[in-house]
Amino acid sequence: MSQANDFGATPPAKAGMGSGMKVFLILLAVFGGLSVLCCGGFGLFSYFAYSTAVESLSQDPAKIEEVRSQIAEIAVPPDFKPEVSMNLKVPFTDQHVRFVVFTGPQEPTMLMLMSMDFAGLDAEQIRAQMEHQLEQQGRHEGKRIHVEQYEEREFVINGKPAKFYFGHGLEEGSNREAWQVVGSFEGKSGPTGLILIADQEAMSEEQITQLIESIK
Repeated sequence: MSQANDFGATPPAKAGMGSGMKVFLILLAVFGGLSVLCCGGFGLFSYFAYSTAVESLSQDPAKIEEVRSQIAEIAVPPDFKPEVSMNLKVPFTDQHVRFVVFTGPQEPTMLMLMSMDFAGLDAEQIRAQMEHQLEQQGRHEGKRIHVEQYEEREFVINGKPAKFYFGHGLEEGSNREAWQVVGSFEGKSGPTGLILIADQEAMSEEQITQLIESIK
């Protein structure tokens, strides 16, 4: 493993804000950045993002599972709880943004999948934007995972190479050991990003590897 600068982590939930909504705000920011990257216009994003995206949210476990099945097949750990999903059709286009969030039994453990079928967008751009947004959220909120080591790993998912970055360090405040894994792959709906933040006691490195290898 090699030494790395701190990766950001998801911020702590504010009063009245659940984990699902907290993650939704992060992914909404990711979507905003990617829409500028591929479409060249933040105006279109701002026109529908907050109203239409919120209307597309669901906390119904059956709906979350439906959206998850449209993104990718993955063996979500049985003790993870479906938190929130979004299935958004971009106005005036045939493009979709889909994401699902699952939370683990122990904070700050959570799994996020996000797919976007924007023309000209690749999985690596999604991963880079997710990393950037995680870092920004960590800086602004003051709650971070200080990653002391990271390792880049390559998997084969759906017959194509997929890069994942395994970060390991301490959660600020609690000093609990935690994982932060960010990666991208070609999913059912197009380029797909994955973020996994896990307390080390909740998930081992082997379990994380098995989770990624289960993706179809």
